[in-house]
Amino acid sequence: MVLFGVSINMISMIALLMAIGILMDDAIVISESIEHEYAKGKTPGQASIDGTKKVFRGVFSSYLTSAFLFGSLLMMKGDIGQILGVLLVVLLSVLTVSLIEAMLVLPHHLKHSLEHAHEKGRPAWRQRIDDGFLRMRDAAGRAADTAIRYRYLTLGLALAMLVFSVGLIATGMVKFKAFPDLEGNTVDARVLLPQGTPLEETEAVVQHLLEALDKTNRELSRNEPEPLVRNVQVTFGAHADVPENGAHLATITLDVLNTEIRHTAMAELTGRWRQNSGDLPDVISIQFREPKVGPAGRAIHVRLSGDSLDDLSRASWEVQNWLRGYQGVSNLLDDLRPGKPQFSVRLLPGRRVPDWMRGLLPSSCVRPIRD
Repeated sequence: MVLFGVSINMISMIALLMAIGILMDDAIVISESIEHEYAKGKTPGQASIDGTKKVFRGVFSSYLTSAFLFGSLLMMKGDIGQILGVLLVVLLSVLTVSLIEAMLVLPHHLKHSLEHAHEKGRPAWRQRIDDGFLRMRDAAGRAADTAIRYRYLTLGLALAMLVFSVGLIATGMVKFKAFPDLEGNTVDARVLLPQGTPLEETEAVVQHLLEALDKTNRELSRNEPEPLVRNVQVTFGAHADVPENGAHLATITLDVLNTEIRHTAMAELTGRWRQNSGDLPDVISIQFREPKVGPAGRAIHVRLSGDSLDDLSRASWEVQNWLRGYQGVSNLLDDLRPGKPQFSVRLLPGRRVPDWMRGLLPSSCVRPIRD
C-alpha cells in the first residue's frame, strides 16, 4: 500500500475485509486438496506437492477472474473512480501476494503440520466432525444427482428465480442507492433573491427565517435533553448552489445536536422550519438542505438546451412545477442566471443625447457632439 501511495482509511480497510474472504477460499481449496492426497496414503511432502498441483489451475483461474473483474473498474473516471481506485489497488495487491503465499508458503506449512501429526491418531471429536461432514457431503451429492435427473425442472426453477429477482428490482420492491444518506450535524438555508436586490431586503428575508428558526427550535427542543440548535451562522453573498456572488444571496448554517444525542431527524427539522417560514414574496428559492458529502450528486438532475433564453426559462418552470407534484421532491432550483439587462444605445449621425437621458447614462458614455 505504501508503494502505491495508499493510506489506511475507511476505503482501504473495506478492501482488506473483502480480500479476507477471497483468501479464505483459496486456503480452504488448497488445504482440502492436500488433505485428500494425504488420505490416499501419500507422504506429507508428496501430498503437499500433488495437492497443490491438482488445484493450481482452478485457483489461478479464480485469481484471474477477480483481477479482470476488479481491474476493469480502474478505468472509471471522476470522483467515483478515485474512490474505487483505492479499493481496487488494495484488493488486487492483496490477491497477487496471496497467490504466491497460497502456492508456496501454505503447502510448506501444511507439510510440517502433517509430519507433526503423522504418527498420531485423530481425536474422537475430530472423527465425529469428519463423519458428520461426510454425511452432509453425501446428502449434497444425492441432491445434485436428483437435480441432474430432473434437469428441465431444475433449469425452469432457476430461470423462474432469475425472472423473479429482476422483477423485484424493476418494480421497485428492492431499492438501489449508490451512497446511503447519513445524517450529519449541520443544515443550511440557502436564500436566492433576484439579482440587484439590495442588502436590506436580503437581511429582512434572513431575519424572517431566523424568527421561524426560533419557533422551530422551541417546538422540537421539547423532546431533546438540551436545545436542538447549538449555533447559527449567517453568511451574506454566498450560496453553494449558484455560481455567483452578490447582496442577493445569503446562507444560514445551523449546528445541531449530534446524531447520538438528538431524537429529531434532520428531515423533520428542515420540514418544520420550511413550514414555519411560509411563502416569502420576491424570493426565487430557499433551499433547506443538509450539506452532502460524496460523489453521488443530486438525486434529480435535468438538463435543458435551446436557442432562446425565454423559452428555456419557461420550460424550466414547467419542469419544476411538474416535479413538485411528486411527493418527496423539494429544493428545486435551476441554474439559468440571465444577469442584469443591458441596453445599447447608438445615435444617428448629427444627433445629440437628450438632457433627460444624460441623467440616466454615466458621464463616460456621453461625449459632446458638434452641431
